[in-house]
Amino acid sequence: MKASFPDKHWLRSAIPRNLALSLWRLSEVETDLNKRLDLLKRAYELTFSSLKNCKPGSRQESLMLNSAVYYAVEYLTLAPKNGAPLGADTLRRLVQDMSANVQIETSVQLRPLDTLCRAFSYLEMEAEAVRAATRVAALIERIEAPSLGHDERDMLKYAQGVLSRAAPAAEQTLPVVR
Repeated sequence: MKASFPDKHWLRSAIPRNLALSLWRLSEVETDLNKRLDLLKRAYELTFSSLKNCKPGSRQESLMLNSAVYYAVEYLTLAPKNGAPLGADTLRRLVQDMSANVQIETSVQLRPLDTLCRAFSYLEMEAEAVRAATRVAALIERIEAPSLGHDERDMLKYAQGVLSRAAPAAEQTLPVVR
């Protein structure tokens, strides 16, 4: 018996997104760079190609965009600069689509904020990266330490890195008071 779902049914994006999540988790423990890149590329391709199965503006679309952007950034960060199957232009377009649905100053959703922080940082959009990092850090600092998982600690570490890199630049632009 073959199941048939409407074109924009949520399962058409949920199944590939969950498979991509599994590939990404495998990439986190893979020690061979080429194998890790292959897993990340497959995770990205699954999520990117499944975006067409999402209803515009739906929760599934937001989840799929977040996954596609995260896997793309992770891949591009590790990949040789001239051999990546996707480029900064594709990432920039995905980030623009994702940014339309995430209000950085008011969002309480850590994953999209963290993803945008990483994407902005990769794309050298430092002011936006700092805004997202500030929000990520503020939200995570509200969580009691025993409740912090591996992902939250990683998000906080990344956000703090963005903020610490921005601090010396901010100090250089401050006027000197005499």
